[in-house]
Amino acid sequence: MKIPAKKIRIRLAHDFESLPRTDDVKLELNEHYSNFEKLHLSPETITGLFKCGFHFLTPIQQKAIPLGRMGVDLILQSKAGTGKTCVFTVIALETINFDILSPQVIILVPSREIAFQIKIAILNIGQGYSNLKVACFVGGYKIKDKENSDDKLLELYSSHIIIGTPSRIKHFMYLKLINLQMVKLFIIDEVDQIFRVKEHEEMINWIYSSLAKTKQIIITSATYSNHLIKIFYEKYMNMPLIIRIDDDDVQLKG
Repeated sequence: MKIPAKKIRIRLAHDFESLPRTDDVKLELNEHYSNFEKLHLSPETITGLFKCGFHFLTPIQQKAIPLGRMGVDLILQSKAGTGKTCVFTVIALETINFDILSPQVIILVPSREIAFQIKIAILNIGQGYSNLKVACFVGGYKIKDKENSDDKLLELYSSHIIIGTPSRIKHFMYLKLINLQMVKLFIIDEVDQIFRVKEHEEMINWIYSSLAKTKQIIITSATYSNHLIKIFYEKYMNMPLIIRIDDDDVQLKG
């Protein structure tokens, strides 16, 4: 399903003008990183953020975006609704070379609903980039071979960002339908949900080993087990930083 960016321009950020922020989304006093303008982002990224209502950062955005832009592997933990999707979207947009029409970011998600939500968020925040291409693959259609010339194959070859479930992405990579040479950012969203399916760990092993060794990895979740953090810390990531915001309570206060 291709979603034209012009038709989905919506407000993604919370409206904090009518109500004060609760403690779990209240910004720490840091004048250098109090809003998105001070992060020295590309004008195109700033344009999209502002049109979506993003001005002031949440704590997870304040701590994670500067580190992510430096190429650091990140383990992010904060409540749902605190802006984790915005974090990896901004990092992805700032990572992509838009002169190259080839997959450069792969995002794994646990479900088709989350996949389409993330696609809409990326197209909205990235609306300042006229040539941004984002593809979403979650099943429901058939691809026979590389010679098939339908729109979905074109999206596989030419999209900057590819979003999908582990099984679907592994299948396309196995069939060599995704060009992996330019992939430099590997994101796993809601990683705790993905690892609830036993087969997904093997799939992620396969996908991880198929990508370049010099990739950046970002994983996000509202909750992590110590075992899950150990897996990524020891097996997949290169000296990752763990950024946790209110890990004792996964419910928003507001």
